[in-house]
Amino acid sequence: MSALSYSRFLKLVIPVIIFCSLVAWSISLTGCAVIVPPSGGPKDSLPPVLLSAVPNDSTTNFTSKQIILTFDEFIALDNVQEQLIVSPYQKKVPKVTSKLKTITIDLKDTLKPNTTYSFDFGRSIKDVNEGNPFRNYIYAFSTGDKLDKGEINGRVTMAETGNVDTTLILVLHTKNLNDTAIQTLPPDYYTRVDSAGKFKFKFLPIGTYNIYALPNDYSKEYRDSTQIFAFYNEPLTLTDSTDVNNVQLYAYQEFKEEKGGNGNGGMNGGGDGNTPPPNEEEHSKKDKKKKEKKEQLTVNLSLKDSKQDLLNPLYFTFSQPLKELDTTKIVFLDTNFVRIPDMHLLPLKSDTTNSKFVVNFPWKENEYFKIILDSTAAIDSADGWLAKNDTISFHTQEEADYASILISFPDIDMSRHPVLDLLQNNKIVDSLLIENKRVVRKLYPPGEYGMRILYDTNQNMHWDPGNYKDKKQPELVEKIKSKFRFKANWDNEQEIFLKSASK
Repeated sequence: MSALSYSRFLKLVIPVIIFCSLVAWSISLTGCAVIVPPSGGPKDSLPPVLLSAVPNDSTTNFTSKQIILTFDEFIALDNVQEQLIVSPYQKKVPKVTSKLKTITIDLKDTLKPNTTYSFDFGRSIKDVNEGNPFRNYIYAFSTGDKLDKGEINGRVTMAETGNVDTTLILVLHTKNLNDTAIQTLPPDYYTRVDSAGKFKFKFLPIGTYNIYALPNDYSKEYRDSTQIFAFYNEPLTLTDSTDVNNVQLYAYQEFKEEKGGNGNGGMNGGGDGNTPPPNEEEHSKKDKKKKEKKEQLTVNLSLKDSKQDLLNPLYFTFSQPLKELDTTKIVFLDTNFVRIPDMHLLPLKSDTTNSKFVVNFPWKENEYFKIILDSTAAIDSADGWLAKNDTISFHTQEEADYASILISFPDIDMSRHPVLDLLQNNKIVDSLLIENKRVVRKLYPPGEYGMRILYDTNQNMHWDPGNYKDKKQPELVEKIKSKFRFKANWDNEQEIFLKSASK
């Protein structure tokens, strides 16, 4: 190849080689790179903005059958049928729909003249992107020439616990102020409570109202004394110049609903007529099987790790109701095997099954005992007895196993007969009478306790519900927010000011 030909060859090939090298290099870079999608900016946390309402919010002389709300972004409705409250109460629920950035309310019920209506949407309006709620928006209008602006506000508390039940609603009756209206008629107005139990009625006309609290069911009536219920002792009056503020209601259940019951609580008498009678043949088969498979009679004692609590009796619990109990065959001995004459097994008065018995004895610390239990001492209703003779050894606890407590309440009102309820796992484990503004116990079971104050009006040491028929309010409980730990072998002293401890 001539020099000239070779030179031309290089001019043609070298650019191609360079181009191919560049392509290969760019492909390798692309293969190693991490592809990151473009950022969408910060998360949207702002609620939708209402741009317009047609007709305008707070319109008077309203005659339309439709309301259209327009927002600045795409809108969705969430559980609007439950969240929307229309006042005054309407039998025919409005139809509410959303499309893109608008919400349309089609009115189905006839509007009354010279009446202010309000539509409380609660948390039902949200934006599509992030679900940010347009909270507690209320659209109002009047079919007359003025908008009513009366308000009633307050709080409802569970009387038995001092807690709040956010499932309750507040209802107002104004057309019919008879005591039976709440049991037979739908309310004129209703509203929900917030997380603190507070409520507020707005856009009310001047007038007189009865106010109640109850569960948010379809009827919104007090038909059943197992329902949670609250009533105010006297009617509330709204005037042109005065709202009604800080109404305090205390809710209660007059009767607890029994499992498997019909839930009528005795208010309306008998059952509902829909519950089938028990299958007698099925029950007889079950009874027959029980007789064929006779269970061995056993007994359990209320000992913990073979230790007897200094503060409580010793309990015997038999697995079956007894037909006979021969206490001469149950012998209590000391460590020298000497019989203890003052230790006797007696029926537990509160027991109706004849299976629970009790030993009341002035226990002292670190004492040792034996129980000689004859197998024929107890005979059950199926003529069965214990499997064998038994000897049970146990001893009492030491005082060092217990806490000493002194709890004082400097600002408590003793005229209200206060009682200290101690709770574990939200259940009352003890009720202690407060005397001289304090509670003192030399020995008390250690552990962590919740506390609340019962104002025991009838001084029977337990909470009593209200009674609407007799216009009797429930006894009140003041909740103490902090929990307290009682340490064993320790002087546990606590000073509690209720004004600060219950807030």
